[in-house]
Amino acid sequence: MATTSSNNAPTTPPNKNNPKVNYRLISQLVLVVIATGALVCLAWQNQQLNQQNQQLNTEITELRKIAKKPNNPTTPNNTQQPGNTPNQPGTQPDHPGDDFFKPSNDLIDNFTAILNTLNTQPLEGYLANEVKLFYASNTPATTLTNKARITKSLEYFSDAKIPWNFRLPSDHLAHYQKKFDKLFGKGCLAGASADVGHVVSFCFNKEGKIHSIFLCRDPRVFN
Repeated sequence: MATTSSNNAPTTPPNKNNPKVNYRLISQLVLVVIATGALVCLAWQNQQLNQQNQQLNTEITELRKIAKKPNNPTTPNNTQQPGNTPNQPGTQPDHPGDDFFKPSNDLIDNFTAILNTLNTQPLEGYLANEVKLFYASNTPATTLTNKARITKSLEYFSDAKIPWNFRLPSDHLAHYQKKFDKLFGKGCLAGASADVGHVVSFCFNKEGKIHSIFLCRDPRVFN
């Protein structure tokens, strides 16, 4: 009796040393890691923004407290005018011929706070309808009527070293007046940054409104 051979070929067992790589799974894991990292970064940025907003709100609150002092004649909605407040030192002309505005101590404190914080919105209440901007020159660079744009010009001092000083010694003022007499003369309030590297001067009309601003970030122009 003949022996029949089997037609079934022997099966080859899978090669355990060469497992198939699941690239799809790897790519999904990479996307998950990237998405997680992006969420962490966004959460951190959001936390930083919240902290900055809290700090800014605190500064605004402090500035508003200064502006709302009792009997303060120099708040934005009640700007002090010469002759309206008898017995108020530093606001009356010394002589009848000295018909120019003299900033009060409260106004000087307000301006110091504005420059220290660069929260410039309260400055709008002190502005005349038209303000000339002088950038380290006796010639105005521009004349503006938009109060928001005028106050925004103070961002020119964003890198100034604080605190600002608006009670400058007379010899400093005399030095500035040599080349810019009209911008540092009577009726003007001048201030300098802590390192005297930035200088500003606000000049007022008789009604106590700012009609010109001098801005300088290079004190060599005074030499």
